[in-house]
Parts: sequence; structure tokens; C-alpha cells
Amino acid sequence: MQRNELARLFGCVRVTWNVSLAWQYSERRAGLGLQGYGQLSKHLTQMKRDGSYMWLNDVSCVPTQQTLRHLGCAWDMHFKSMAPDWEGPYVEEPRFKKRGKRQTAEFTRSAHWRIRHEPDGRYGYLRLPGVTGELRFRWSRDLPSEPSGLTISLERSGEYMVSFNVMRNEPDSWPEPIHEWCGIDLGLISLAVIASQDKGGATHMENIPNPHVLYEHAERLAVLQRKLSRLSKGSNRYEEQRKRVAKEHAIIKNIRRDCLHKLALKIVAENRHIALETLYPARLAKTRLGKSVLDTGWRTLVSLIEAYAARMNRQVVRIAWNEPSSQICHACGVRTGRKPLHVREWECPDCHVKHDRDANAAWNILQMAYGISHAQPHTDCENMR
Repeated sequence: MQRNELARLFGCVRVTWNVSLAWQYSERRAGLGLQGYGQLSKHLTQMKRDGSYMWLNDVSCVPTQQTLRHLGCAWDMHFKSMAPDWEGPYVEEPRFKKRGKRQTAEFTRSAHWRIRHEPDGRYGYLRLPGVTGELRFRWSRDLPSEPSGLTISLERSGEYMVSFNVMRNEPDSWPEPIHEWCGIDLGLISLAVIASQDKGGATHMENIPNPHVLYEHAERLAVLQRKLSRLSKGSNRYEEQRKRVAKEHAIIKNIRRDCLHKLALKIVAENRHIALETLYPARLAKTRLGKSVLDTGWRTLVSLIEAYAARMNRQVVRIAWNEPSSQICHACGVRTGRKPLHVREWECPDCHVKHDRDANAAWNILQMAYGISHAQPHTDCENMR
């Protein structure tokens, strides 16, 4: 019964989004401009009074009102991304929601939901308006404060997730970083090569290997997808196998995000000033290395570093995408030209210092961002080993 009631809730939220978005498009084509939240709310009220949409009254009104706010935020992000001073990627116009995709519904405090958790208990219990009984969920950790809202979602793997909006109390001061500056070169063979320098001039080099999460699970994923391709689409067995494939993709996603979170937190905690290169994974994904590029999660890693840096009062600087970090010898500054990807080590023709390609790029990124000159008494190749 609870599954049916949650399915009805997700359906009402999805229909509210799609009908409101279609109405916005029709009003724009008529030359009336984009309708805001106030007009959308009035339109939703009229929909509920209409005979064909009266079933929207069977669920709580809070999630449907929240989806209107989310629709307005989606349009705001789209228009902001069109501004000349926008630094992030272009955000497309809102799209219509599909039944087979991830379904979500957000509740605020005004919905009068209740949460119960026994001390040292393994499960929490949630009571939502319009849902019979209590929803039992796995209690992962104690909440730092009273939640102001929650979002319940249905993943493509058939799993239900619930997340709470809480206020985190930041500490007055964070621990002092180990290094003062660092330059990070992101790559495919090594996920990140970190070149750090202290105030006293001591240097450190660290190589973070690429976990290759997708390739580690490629064989298992191929077996599941091969079995899925042999089943009749729309049958019960097809749906069960599709959920198995979705669960395997969810495992890959969770492992990758866990690695990226730990790496981002490590980088920000150990360095006060962080220099990064500007990458465009969407462009690189169209090349023959696209699968490996998407498996690394560069954009997610950079976003996590910037988010953690904002919390811990660290500085993040990005150099331009066209800076020749791999073409310059960081020891003498001679530009030696472009090099094929298979060239991982090279020797400077002017100062005869042997360089590891990624380590040399990390030092150049640090120098381009903060103007810190560095000449190592040993070669990059020996330091990387």
C-alpha cells in the first residue's frame, strides 16, 4: 500500500511539473513572457478545480508547490548561464520529467511530517501526509540539528532514499593546513598529481592513482546488460533485470563519489592555496578517450574542492584552459612545444632536467596561479617514483 501511495505522490509531482512547464512554453509562444511562481501557483489551483486534474488533491499540496519553486529555479539557472560573466557550464532549459527516470518529492516543515528514531537504533521511522503508517528507513547517522525539510526519492534501481535538510554548525577555526600552496594536474593515468610547497620552501609531490571504477565493474556490467538485451522489453523479467543493471550503475556511482569526496577533503585540509586547471570534460568526452574521461569525474572533483574550500576558508584559483602547462619546463621556463599523449617523460633540451609529464604540469599550474618559481634539485621522474 505504501508503494502505491508513494507512486501516486511521485506521479502528482511529475504531472504538476510537466503541465506547468507546458503552460509556460505556450504562454511564451503567445508573447506573454515567462510566467513566475505566482502565476504558476494560480494555474495549479485552477488545475485542481478542473475535473481532469482533481486527483491532485489526493496528495499533500506541499510537494506540488515545491516543484513549482524548483521549476522557477531551473529557469533562473538557465538565464544566468546565458550572461557574459557566467563562469560555469551552460544550463539548458527545463525538460519534461519521465516516469522511468528518478522521481523526487520535497516536503517542508509546513507539511507536518514526523520523524522518530530510537536511541542506538538501526532504523528511523517517518510519517508523511497522505501515506499510511510509518516509513522505515536505515538510520545512517544522527542529525546535527532539527531538520527543516526532507526529500524522498525513488531511484531507477527501485530503491527509496530519504534525505533531510539540516543546519550544520561550522567550527570557529579549522586545523592549520600542512602545506601553503599546491598545484594539481588532473589526468587519466593518475587521477591527480599534487605538487605542494611550504612557506619555508620545502616541496612535496604526491601521485593519486586513478581507481578506474567503471573498468573494475565492466565485466559484471556487461553480463547484466547482455542478459537484459535478450529479454522482451516491457515484461516483468525485463523490469527486474533492468533494476539489476541500475543497481550496478548505482554501485559504480557511489564508489566513484566516495573516492572523490575523500580526495577533495584531503586536498583542501592539507593546503591553504589550491591551483587547478580549467577543464571541459564535455568536450573531451567526444574524443576517443571519452569513456575514460567520464569515468574520472573531473568536474565533480573540482566542484567538491571548491565547496570544501568555501567551508574551510581556503583559496582556489583556476588557470585558463589554454595555458601550456605541459609544454614548459618548470625549472628553466623554456617552452618545448606540444607532446603526444604517449610521451610521459621528457628531458628539457636547455637545462637537461628530466621531467615527468604530469608532475611538471602540476608545478607549472602552481607557478601560473600564484607566481611561485620552483627549481627542484632532483628530477621529476625520480620524485614520482
